[in-house]
Amino acid sequence: MLLNGEEAETRIEKGYAIIEHAWSKGDVITLKLPMEVRKVRAHEMVEAKSGLVAVECGPLVYCAEEVDNAADVLELSIGAEDRFTSHFEQGLLGGVNVVEGAGMKMVPYYSWANREVGKMNVWFMAE
Repeated sequence: MLLNGEEAETRIEKGYAIIEHAWSKGDVITLKLPMEVRKVRAHEMVEAKSGLVAVECGPLVYCAEEVDNAADVLELSIGAEDRFTSHFEQGLLGGVNVVEGAGMKMVPYYSWANREVGKMNVWFMAE
């Protein structure tokens, strides 16, 4: 965590980050949260999604849309060794982080169905 561009001494209490400082108007706190891409399995109690895998980046769930992918997005799969990367695309959907890997391009789930009509998938077969 940064305070006015400098590392801030921070402690965590009951889930809160505490910074003790003589605050002034215009002080700026910069918080950097990890936004790594990860694969998640459906909960075992959700029978309809049993054995399927989704992709998240930070707190967001991602989906593959037909408009971005040459293959049928309902037939795509994700292997245990598949790795994903993310990058920001300013010109896409007003600017979004895109996730790519396993031969597919994915956009945040909240942004789907804002371009062309087509298939979309969140849950992929696990290889």
